[in-house]
Amino acid sequence: MAELRLKQSQTTGDRMPMVCMVCGEPAVKHYRKNFSWVPGWVHITIIAGLLPWAIIVSILTKRMWVDVPVCQQHRGYFWKRTAVAVLSFLLLAVVSIGAAVLLDEMGAKDAVGFVCVGSAGLFFAWVIALFVIQQTMLRPKEITDRSITLTRVHEGFLTALREFRDQEDDGDGLEEDSYRKRYRDAETRRERDHRTDIRAGRDADEPIDVDPVRDPDDRIQRGD
Repeated sequence: MAELRLKQSQTTGDRMPMVCMVCGEPAVKHYRKNFSWVPGWVHITIIAGLLPWAIIVSILTKRMWVDVPVCQQHRGYFWKRTAVAVLSFLLLAVVSIGAAVLLDEMGAKDAVGFVCVGSAGLFFAWVIALFVIQQTMLRPKEITDRSITLTRVHEGFLTALREFRDQEDDGDGLEEDSYRKRYRDAETRRERDHRTDIRAGRDADEPIDVDPVRDPDDRIQRGD
């Protein structure tokens, strides 16, 4: 796995090859993903309190949309992992609260404390598991106002992207060469017209009435 830096103008589907960014297999669609990122040091501010931490995170969070090419196997790569994280948290909360309420109604108040401690431990384990899963996913390493750096990108996608960009560059070069060739040809025709006018004794500064439909080369060959 590798890292990939994209300019904001390169994040659309038409600027990427149809190769899965996750596994390097042929892609079937582009999944429009809104990536978000905050600097790592921001999370240290949680020691100042949950509210200050939330405010700082909301201010410093940067987002960017990317059309991620995915294969058939990874069509649900992002939303499935999000669903698992949310559902597991809800399940943990329901079980913990339900167990505490049930024990309280049964009069086992001493056991309620153990349930609270156990729930806190499970929540801590859930956070660690979520962090580990996130580290193994395709995710942003940095987002600026003009670019995004993705990590855990498959090498096969990078290879295909280099080839795709080389083809784009070749196409731009061909188009530019064609334009330059047309420009040189036009200059050449104007120079030939000028020399022909001089040989014919016509004033070089005199405006020339040229039929716009006829080719200037044809006019010279016919002697018009």
